[in-house]
Amino acid sequence: MVACLKNPHSKDTRQSLLTFNDVYTSGTEASEGVLGTWVFNQEAIRRALCEMIIVDELPFRIGIKNVFTVTVDNASSNDIALGFFKNKLLSWGGSSVRVQYMHMRCIAHVLNLVVQDGLRYAGPSIKKVRDVVRWVRNPHARLKKFRELVVLNGVEAKCALQLDVPTRWNSTYMMLNTALQYQRAFEAYENDSSMTADLSDSIPNFMDWLSEMGSHMKQKFEKYWGDPEKMNFLIFYATILDPRDKIEYMPAQFAQLYGDDKGKSCFEKVQSSMVVLFNDYTATYHVQSASPTVQSMQSEPVHSQTSVGKPQARMKSQLKKQRMETGGSSKETELQIYLSEKLVEDEENVDFDVLRWWKVNSDRFPILSKMPRDVLVVPISTVASESAFSTSGRVLDAFRSFLNPKLLKP
Repeated sequence: MVACLKNPHSKDTRQSLLTFNDVYTSGTEASEGVLGTWVFNQEAIRRALCEMIIVDELPFRIGIKNVFTVTVDNASSNDIALGFFKNKLLSWGGSSVRVQYMHMRCIAHVLNLVVQDGLRYAGPSIKKVRDVVRWVRNPHARLKKFRELVVLNGVEAKCALQLDVPTRWNSTYMMLNTALQYQRAFEAYENDSSMTADLSDSIPNFMDWLSEMGSHMKQKFEKYWGDPEKMNFLIFYATILDPRDKIEYMPAQFAQLYGDDKGKSCFEKVQSSMVVLFNDYTATYHVQSASPTVQSMQSEPVHSQTSVGKPQARMKSQLKKQRMETGGSSKETELQIYLSEKLVEDEENVDFDVLRWWKVNSDRFPILSKMPRDVLVVPISTVASESAFSTSGRVLDAFRSFLNPKLLKP
């Protein structure tokens, strides 16, 4: 209580720690030690620990134990490294159940691969769409005829045609999204001899309107994340551990994504795997909580005589108590009780804190509440989504190659 930072009286009773802070004098490399008060900084401690491991090339077992997940990109070398790391954790006494969920693929890198694959496949088609949009927009007479074809073919789109900036993906998307709405008008304009003479092979055909690009991008996504057989089930466990969802909507969601038969088998597999993981937590944390019970049983006095009217009543009472504590077959598990309770209702304009809910209900679910601490904090990306789509390689390209270094500075 004295050391607790949230104790209002801790400041009066806790003794401050002194430290020497390095202060560098201007113009010199020497530092002077200045006496000050040491303040604990969790972020600074973590950084110092990482630097120690990297600089000294320490093995992973230094500072590191009970590793739950490692989030990495999709390089094949990471698959080999994590396979080696899994074997190491098992040799250090890690759980064989939890080690199955260690490899978490970075969703930002997966999306980057999907977009890159789609753009590579649709590059020529995007160029044709860009050329035909540019041709229709200039001069005004072409745009006027195009608007007449829009009305004639019953196109109800209201947005104006726009060109993209090839180095900006969002503008390319907006150009394609707008052009697709006027596809029938573009196809009707192909009968114009001037378009055929000016654009020739650059006129988009049916395949160029990106009808197959989506399927190719979907295949790339399913290679890493779309196929439930290859996905890390922690994604589904996070939904189950949200008291607002649990498994209420999961069967319908699986059926919508994968069909009735495959969706049903996937849902059953997620349920059974969740039970196995919970049993692993039960085996881990029950051993820690069972020790006081054993000591209390051993500390009780042993009577040499047994009551004639109730033979072995004391032994039966002890066995019944022990069976209840270890979760006998007649007792529902914490997971079963949690899933059987009604869902927590969402309140409007109120942010629901899942981890806080589990903290408040940790007395009712002493073992199950350990799982959200691990599952709900697993990062599914190694970088921010914006950083995955790096534009550093396009800073100096054909559009900016004539700029001098001074003009390139932000």
